[in-house]
Parts: sequence; structure tokens; C-alpha cells
Amino acid sequence: MGPAPTTLNLCGVDTPLLRAGRGAPLLILQGASNVEGWLPFYDRLAQTHDVLLPAHPGFSGLPAPEWLERIADLANFHLELIHALDLKNVRLLGLSMGGWAAAELAARDCSRLAALALVAPSGLYLPGAEPLDVFLRTDEQLFDDLFHDKALGARWREARVTPESEDLRLQSKVTTAKLAWSPRWYDPHLRKWLHRARVPATIVWGADDAFLAPAHAQEWRRLIPGAQAKIIEACGHHPHIEQPEALHAALASFLNA
Repeated sequence: MGPAPTTLNLCGVDTPLLRAGRGAPLLILQGASNVEGWLPFYDRLAQTHDVLLPAHPGFSGLPAPEWLERIADLANFHLELIHALDLKNVRLLGLSMGGWAAAELAARDCSRLAALALVAPSGLYLPGAEPLDVFLRTDEQLFDDLFHDKALGARWREARVTPESEDLRLQSKVTTAKLAWSPRWYDPHLRKWLHRARVPATIVWGADDAFLAPAHAQEWRRLIPGAQAKIIEACGHHPHIEQPEALHAALASFLNA
């Protein structure tokens, strides 16, 4: 069975939510594109978990509310979702920009979290490993940058960069710029509060990530108490797309523990 779509009104936003599977709740916060929809990787996770995939306000055609000014606002929004659904023992999985929001959420309130998994999260500044300036890249360049497998990146771009998706892509870029333009892709205050994410945590990174260097993985591991870090070979910035089996293997025992 495919995911069951529903809509929640949270903080004045009618928020689409896809949900499938059974087991402990697994809340997935997507990256900045947020238009990928339900992926085969999520089906695999739904075999052992109750997977929840909400849209972010300001993405996927949702209006950007006045209160949405920074990534921390997304973190608080998804905290509201956790409480609205009365979720407990949540496995929180954040991808890219969604990883940044997940880390902000865990640093604020991890009382309903059982585990935190971050896949190539933005959010930290690491001298000498500044992120690629995606705001200066064309769609073609960007998909080439984000994938180790350039042919896969080209196929992904051809399937998603279409005239029909232009409005959604433009909205995504505008909202992303609002949230991550200055400073570029990090919050200077986040690192001093990550010690409050007192739940089991794992960091996963693609070895060939050209957007955010894999060196970031060790910095996240250092700042989150007890966190572990894993590197996936032959993989760019989107392990859930490029190496879904390897990513599932990296996460499965951790999420099921």
C-alpha cells in the first residue's frame, strides 16, 4: 500500500502529510527541494516503522507564513506537529536542510525523541569546508554537483526540472534563500546548544558530497554527545536517492534499537 495522505492545520498552515507503515514513529524532515514526494527509500523504512513525511511551510506550494524567518522556525513547527499527533519515542530523520531543522528541534526539546539521524545536514560552519554556493548554480550545474553518479543526476534533473514544476522550484529557491542566505547554510548559535540533543544520534554522509564536505560529519559527531558517524562511498549529497540500500543499512540497526 502507498502512503495515506492527510492534512493538518498547524500554526495557520494546512500541511500535507504522507504516512505509511507500522511500528515506532519515524518522522522524516526533507531537504530544501521538498518536492521529491514519497521515495522507494521511504517504503523500505515503512516495513519496520510508522513513517511520517510532512511538507515544510513555504515549500511544495504551501504558503510561507509570516512567522517563517529561519530554520529554527521550522524546528518549532515540527515540534508542534509531534505534539499535535501526540507522537512518542520518535525516531527523527533529517535530510540536508531537514537535518539542520532536526538538529535545531532536538536541541530545543528531545523529550519525545528516541533517536536522531542526520543525513548530510547543513547548519554548521566549518572553516576551510564552506558549502558550495548553490544560489549561484544553474539547475544543470546543481544536479551535477549533488550526485556522485553524474548520469543519475542528469536523469533526476530531466524528470524533475520541467515547465510544470517551475513554480514549485522557484518557490523552493525563494524560501531557501530566506532561511539560509545569510549566513550561508549555517546558524552561528547552533553549535553551542547541540549538547542538549541528549538522545542516541548518528550522522551519515556521502564520501563524494560536493555541496557539504564529509569533514562536517566529524564535527557533528563531536558536538552531539555520544553520536556516531558513518560515511557512504560512491555517494554525493543525496544518499537516500543515490545509495538508498547503503543508507538503509547504515540506519536500520540504529533506528530499530
